[in-house]
Amino acid sequence: NLVFIAEVDGKPAGFSLAVPDINQVLHRMNGRLLPFGLFKLLWHTKIKNKINGVRIITMGVVPEFQKRGIDTVFYVETYNVGVKRGYTWAEMSWVLEDNVKMNRILDLLGAKLYKKYRIYEMGI
Repeated sequence: NLVFIAEVDGKPAGFSLAVPDINQVLHRMNGRLLPFGLFKLLWHTKIKNKINGVRIITMGVVPEFQKRGIDTVFYVETYNVGVKRGYTWAEMSWVLEDNVKMNRILDLLGAKLYKKYRIYEMGI
């Protein structure tokens, strides 16, 4: 329910993928899936519903289809599905500092920066 594909005239125009943050459950299991961890994972995700967050893993719009509101549809639909499923927060993964468009949108949405990943490059 958290995967969206946009098409314009039958051509792929964009893609968005969000997943429940199972790290909330894995933390309680100390990262162990065996021997009983897999059952605990299923219990907490399907029955107890202990996951209240979602991670937006990837989102993109083909350059020729940008500035048409496709990204906005992705945000709104992800939000609507998330609210229906009981999620109270979302995280955008790995948005680079030089991704001006994405960072501007996140600012407009009121997102808060809580973690920075940096990529450094050095010639050999």
